Order: sequence, then structure tokens, then C-alpha cells
Amino acid sequence: MYTYIYDNELADKKYFAPLTKIESRITELGLGGRVVRMNNLRNSRDALLEEIRRVPETLVVIGGDQLMSQTISLIGGSGIPLGLIPLGTGNKLAASLGINEENAVNVLSARRLVQMDLGIVDDRTFLKKAELFGSQLALEVDELFVLHALSDLSINIYNYLAEDEANYLPKRPVPTSGDLTLAMFKEMPQGFFKKEISREVSSINFKHLAITGEDVRAILDDYVEVKSPREVRILEKALDVIVGKERDF
Repeated sequence: MYTYIYDNELADKKYFAPLTKIESRITELGLGGRVVRMNNLRNSRDALLEEIRRVPETLVVIGGDQLMSQTISLIGGSGIPLGLIPLGTGNKLAASLGINEENAVNVLSARRLVQMDLGIVDDRTFLKKAELFGSQLALEVDELFVLHALSDLSINIYNYLAEDEANYLPKRPVPTSGDLTLAMFKEMPQGFFKKEISREVSSINFKHLAITGEDVRAILDDYVEVKSPREVRILEKALDVIVGKERDF
């Protein structure tokens, strides 16, 4: 059975017309199912976990990037296919998978499934990136060597970047490679008026990263926080996601 998770922001009256259009198309194509509406009075993580435990035929998120990212952080490795219908604030994730508000229900009906790798930080998964913060960070890469990160470096771990997001990396991370990319970069102002930014980047591919340091935290896909993370690793073919023809990988 299909389960539809509605973002709480869709209760705003400005979404009434586009949401009605989407629901009519879902009914027309015979894709109806259980509806779960998020709201400010209900813990969204608990609500999502409850629906995942029901093991729906397909879990479909109707909303923006924040709810989609939170769902991916919990559903990875479950074997439950994920569908996306972008509506609301932030739709970059769905767009990179070839899905937009106009074609989303047709994409769902066509059910073109792709198995994608995920990154996993402790027990929370991410599709695109994890940002690491902390002091005195030491990163053990594949049990081979240890990198000590300087305090002025930004540290990101990538599983997947869209074509327009990866111009500062030597190779674009794609979610079918079987590797994650660790990137450490430093931005420095240049030019007479210091208005130009130069970015120095070091990157390496890996499968497992052990983390030690002080006050460490990770932000997954811009929205999900993991406190005191201990490890990051690749979870191959961990997400079955319904994609459009125009996906960018």
C-alpha cells in the first residue's frame, strides 16, 4: 500500500490549489493510499519511524527538501521504495532526480526505480552530503591513515552532488560509485579589495571514516543533526528511489 507523508507547511492555504491538483492526479491514476499529515504538535521523526515500521509498499513524501532529507535519514537500508512529490519550500533534491511539481505523479506511476548508495553517520543515512564540525578533529580513513583537520578548514563528506554543485571538486560524486568523497577546503579572499574568493580543496575517496575530536557534530543534507558522531561509511544500494527520466546521474 502507498503511504503519503504530507509536509506540515502544506496546511497553508496557498498550497490548496496545487495540492488538490496533485491529489486528483493520484486518484485518476489509481495510486491512492494511506495519508499521514505532519503537524507542529507531532514529532516528525517519531511519526516517520511509525510509518516505516508499517512497511508500506511505497513511502511517498509530499513536501520540501527538509522533510525529504529527514525521511531519507531514517528509511535508508529498509528496502522500502521512496517516492517524492516536491511541493513547498526547497525542491533541489527532487529536481536533481528529474522530478518536479508537474511531472511528479506521472513519475510515481511509471515507477522507474534506481538503487542509490547512501552515506551513513552512525545510524542516520544521507543522500547528498554530511558536514562535520568540531575541534581537534582526527579522521581515520579506511583504517589506513589519520588526517588531523585544522580549525580553519571546512569538512564535507559527499555521496552525491548535482552537476552545478560540484565545480570545485576534481570529480563529481555520484550515488552509484560505491565510495564517499571526503573534501576539506579553505576559502580565502583575494584581489585588491578582497572581494574574490579562492578555494583550496583536498579530496579523497573512502568507504569508512572513524571520527574523534571535541564537540563534534554532523549536519546531514543541510537539515538533520547527529551529535557526537563516531563513524561515517558507505551503504551501497541502500535506497530504492523512484526517479524521472531527466535525473542528472
